[in-house]
Amino acid sequence: MFKKCVMIVLAFSVIFTFYSCSQQGEEAAEVPQTEDVIISLARWEQQVKGEMCTLEASDLKIIQTIDKSTKEITSSPSLKGTMKILNHSDQILDIKEVSVQYLDDSWDPIPFKDGETKTEASFYGWSSIQPGEEKESSLDLEVPKAAMNKRATDIRKIRYEISYVPVPLKREVLDLAPNVG
Repeated sequence: MFKKCVMIVLAFSVIFTFYSCSQQGEEAAEVPQTEDVIISLARWEQQVKGEMCTLEASDLKIIQTIDKSTKEITSSPSLKGTMKILNHSDQILDIKEVSVQYLDDSWDPIPFKDGETKTEASFYGWSSIQPGEEKESSLDLEVPKAAMNKRATDIRKIRYEISYVPVPLKREVLDLAPNVG
């Protein structure tokens, strides 16, 4: 009798173990498997000199999350890296905005579709850039899904549009001669 009870208990424990393992396997199968794919756009620093400032972009990469089973992009890709602006003019530059456009083979902007948010570079704490001064900021910008394929080869050029107000650096010396009575 004791052997039968032990056998029944062992049988139930084995059945329970297999049943709980199979349920965990089903739950794990339901979770989508994704991976982040990093595409380096430039391995060196790139500089572009404008009329009043120089833009330097470095460590540019696009990060996209892809569903492993379908190979589809699951969320909007993002452009990450570092951007520096050097004021090489003799005026103070009050930076108002830096916007980024992604251009295709025809040098036309790649549009953002509905539901995608066009982002602009943010420069918290930047009030102005003095002559000869350089400011640096991290980039974390959304990229249109239409610009992406397996190797991000649809992006041919990234255009940075810097909006600033040049403030002339002028000094005046004014002397007052008070009339002492």
